[in-house]
This record gives sequence, structure tokens and C-alpha cells, in this order.
Amino acid sequence: MMLKKIKKFVLLLLVILVIVVLFVTSYVLWIQPIDSHTSVSYTHLDVYKRQVFYLYLFYLVGGK
Repeated sequence: MMLKKIKKFVLLLLVILVIVVLFVTSYVLWIQPIDSHTSVSYTHLDVYKRQVFYLYLFYLVGGK
């Protein structure tokens, strides 16, 4: 029983860590000046995909 609680807690920590990392990287993408290698549309699409991923993660955590 205790092992199950610890496992769930570790999983929750991992999800929070992933979300924080993704938020930081998407924030950096938003404020980063567009260089010659990436186009504006690609960067915005990337951020959009990440936001959809966060929503999916929140849905997964909320659903359990």
C-alpha cells in the first residue's frame, strides 16, 4: 500500500518536472529572437504543440 503511494507521488513529481521544463522551454521560444534557422510560423507551431501537450498531461493527471 505504501509502495503504491510512493510510486504515485514520484509519478506526480515527474509530471510536474516535465511540465515545468516544457513551460520554461516554450517561454524561451516565445522571447527568443527569431534566428535564420527557424521561421516565425515554426516557432509558434512548436509552442502551440507544447501547450496542447500540457493540456493532455493535465487531463491524464486529473483523470487518474
